[in-house]
Amino acid sequence: MADIEEMVDVATVAKTDTVGDGMAPMYADAAPAPPGAASLASPVAARLTFWQRIGRALVALLSALFCAVLLAPLALALLTALAALLADGLAALAIARLVAQGALIQAGDAMNLLSVASRVGFLAIGYLGLLCALMTLLAGLLGRGQGRLFIIPGALLTASALVLVGASVALCWPLLAPLLAILALLAPPRAILLAVALYLILDTVTLASLLADTRETRRRWLRLRRTR
Repeated sequence: MADIEEMVDVATVAKTDTVGDGMAPMYADAAPAPPGAASLASPVAARLTFWQRIGRALVALLSALFCAVLLAPLALALLTALAALLADGLAALAIARLVAQGALIQAGDAMNLLSVASRVGFLAIGYLGLLCALMTLLAGLLGRGQGRLFIIPGALLTASALVLVGASVALCWPLLAPLLAILALLAPPRAILLAVALYLILDTVTLASLLADTRETRRRWLRLRRTR
């Protein structure tokens, strides 16, 4: 009987210790965590090597250079058009003020400034119109289904924009004569003009093809083709 009471007392003491220690003995036999569990719980970013950093820097540099070369004519045309509109407005106000004061000789200089600004702005707006027309034409050529409807208006707009650009170049040609005379000292004028023309043509077509959105027409065309 004394042995039984002793066993009950020992069990009571063990239970009290278990509750007081926060159930620690219950988990004493639990399997230990694997050595890689801590690294999986808190992953550490891998460090890049020197050559990997150089490669990423070169990729970023080439991407920025490509974007700069591609967007340079568009940005220049936008800035030129805005500057020409501002110059036209200021010149018109100056002409009106000089005519009201009776200074007709000084008004002639303001009219020359108005003529130059108008020609340059006409050229910039013509280029922007040609870009938008090419976007419409390429949306029809690259699209599917109903997207083909953009071919005819795109072709008409492109032809009109080409006429507009040609007329603006003819008007601005006297203004480019001093610049061409300076460039003639470095290279033949025909080679320079040919290089600039090829760059503008390739850049404009590439930019228009990238900006033309043909996803919706392609999705509709594929959806109709699957349902048939």
